[in-house]
Amino acid sequence: MTNTTNAAGLEINRPPRSELVPMPWTDLDHDEINLADFHTWGRHDIHGVLAKRREERPIAIDEHQATGRPFWSVTRWDHVAAISADHQRFTSTMGVSAVGDPGEPNVVADTMIVQDPPEHTLTRKLVNKGFTPKQVRALAPAVERRVLAIVDRLRAEPVGPDGKAHVEFVAAVAQELPAAVICDMMGIPEEDQQRMVDLTNRMLSPHEYGVDRHSIEEIKAETDAYGLALAEERLRNPTDDLTSMLVTGRIADQPLPTDRLGAFFRLLVIAGNETTRNGIAHTMLLLSEWPEEKQRWLDAIGTPDEELVAWSAAEEVVRFSTPVIHMKRDATTDVEIDGHTIAKGDKVVMWYPAANRDPRHLPDPYRFDILREANHHAGFGPGGPHFCLGASLARREMAVTMTECLRAFPDMEVSGPPRKTRSNFLHVLAELPVSYTP
Repeated sequence: MTNTTNAAGLEINRPPRSELVPMPWTDLDHDEINLADFHTWGRHDIHGVLAKRREERPIAIDEHQATGRPFWSVTRWDHVAAISADHQRFTSTMGVSAVGDPGEPNVVADTMIVQDPPEHTLTRKLVNKGFTPKQVRALAPAVERRVLAIVDRLRAEPVGPDGKAHVEFVAAVAQELPAAVICDMMGIPEEDQQRMVDLTNRMLSPHEYGVDRHSIEEIKAETDAYGLALAEERLRNPTDDLTSMLVTGRIADQPLPTDRLGAFFRLLVIAGNETTRNGIAHTMLLLSEWPEEKQRWLDAIGTPDEELVAWSAAEEVVRFSTPVIHMKRDATTDVEIDGHTIAKGDKVVMWYPAANRDPRHLPDPYRFDILREANHHAGFGPGGPHFCLGASLARREMAVTMTECLRAFPDMEVSGPPRKTRSNFLHVLAELPVSYTP
């Protein structure tokens, strides 16, 4: 047995593993690989495709099939981390995606995601205190109450002939908690929360909901207008919610302009809902695919290590599933990387699923290991000024949700094929059927 300490500070006592999970591969030729192609991301061997790129052509040129616009694709950890940290030579101000459909609106185009320091830093400070580890700990009782209410509803589900209850996990569980928590934090009344979830879903998964470009612009405007109306009310009657922080905060002694205030509200609702929902759904899927890891989590429930194991598991889920697939930067000057000259104005796309499985960075990266040591990954961003503001909140929501589901329903497992949305930006599970004994 070996004793080590993992990223959550948990001492691990486990037998050594003699074999690594092998790196996947693909039969595609390099000329057949285009990471801008949506069909690439629907392939069963997508991680083999990414491995082939990372190992043989870590810096390569892809192009959008509809527009023919080229961009650099970067797949190794060291390159992704260096670009993320270098906002002076690689700017976010030109947008964060280069591979969407032509003419498709960018729902975060006017938010702090497309700002560089110092503007980004000043804008982020408006709400930063709402997401500190201390504040997230203060939210713990409310998060737990929300999760236990979800568990109670699951207990009341009817039982089928097989003695099991059958539900669609995304709608019944994964969507419920993060939407409620971020809406509570924003000060959105309970009766309006489902409306915000629906608007978010349609903005981020337009193909799933049959939403065209014009409709997305209308949805953005509706979301912003709601945020501005709520902000006006908070200006008259401020509370301790995030909307009050936005409307009463100052940047260089000036209030946030109206257009940016609405956009910031939109960003917080989107970010607080979508990515955590996907993280919770992927947790359920991965525990079904790796039953030995599910058993390790079950074994920790009710022990002094329960919270640490859950926290560590949430971190590994984010690495392994990588809910945000890519981010784009634009070169502000000529840059030499690994023998390639990236010219001023070139677009550079960082593919996080490839970086998160780089064997140069993490040992045995194709293994899902809920007690992984030193788990530094790109799931929340690999570092730099754009590291995910809500990372601590997302970890807690994922950890509490699955711990309580496993405590109540230890036999809960995926009972049918998952359905993913068509995207190369977000790793979205649209539907995930599960069964369990209520």
